[in-house]
Amino acid sequence: MVLLPALVFAEDWKPFGTDAAGSSYSYDSQSIAAGEKTTRVSVKVMLSHGAQEETKTKFNEYGGMATVSYCIDKLEVHCIAHMSRIISRVWYSSEGNAIVHHDYSSSQFENAVPASLMGSLIESVCMKGDQPTTGQ
Repeated sequence: MVLLPALVFAEDWKPFGTDAAGSSYSYDSQSIAAGEKTTRVSVKVMLSHGAQEETKTKFNEYGGMATVSYCIDKLEVHCIAHMSRIISRVWYSSEGNAIVHHDYSSSQFENAVPASLMGSLIESVCMKGDQPTTGQ
């Protein structure tokens, strides 16, 4: 019998804020992929009860949203320009099953306000000490 090491891809969610509705935001430090000018990262949004109800109503036409609990966004951030854009979003049930996937690959970069949730994410993801993780 030959034993081979298993590849394990662990997630390491780091909280970075809460919105006005009470939903909590974390980024997966293991998903950070720094490119020449941009960095990609996964962000999990644990929906508050109110946000769950709003999401069920807003996206009812997709079906299966009755058990929505959280979403995971794939984001691309431009560290130097302090901008971000969403690439995709997957909504999940409380059991962890994917409900709906949206592709936003043609979305545009938007400015991030420094003291906002996105500003906090960019600060956390893009800086190592006082040096940006991506090139200029």
